[in-house]
Amino acid sequence: PTLFSTTTDDVSLAAAKKVSVDNPLLRSWDDQPFNLPPFNSIQPGHFKPALESAMEAHIADLEAIASSTEDDFDSILGAYDRAGSLYSRVGSVYGNYISSLNTPEMQKVQTETAPILSRHSSKCNNVPGLFEKMEKMYNMREDKLKNG
Repeated sequence: PTLFSTTTDDVSLAAAKKVSVDNPLLRSWDDQPFNLPPFNSIQPGHFKPALESAMEAHIADLEAIASSTEDDFDSILGAYDRAGSLYSRVGSVYGNYISSLNTPEMQKVQTETAPILSRHSSKCNNVPGLFEKMEKMYNMREDKLKNG
């Protein structure tokens, strides 16, 4: 099965490959009707490893932006917008399950993942150099508005 990747970046793909390709949350959904998640294949035990893999790929995406020497719009803000697409994808299914499937198994997953997801959010906001990249982009915008 094809593994879903957040970007074409080998670092992101390598992070996603750490989890078995048997996890339906990490595989491509191209073979599913309307590219919807394969709900009949997803089990509560798939979420934690998929979220961990997706978070690792998300941080790798953000670190790649921060360490890039490129300073154009697509390399900074475009890449930021695309960063974490696997995390968003897995997180959307996770959010659907925890709000609609209130089983003891999903409650356990939610209890285990809540602090992990919170730490991930904090880590995303503290990637060294990322704020400086965003600030540089903002300042470029200000200069263009001022100078035409």
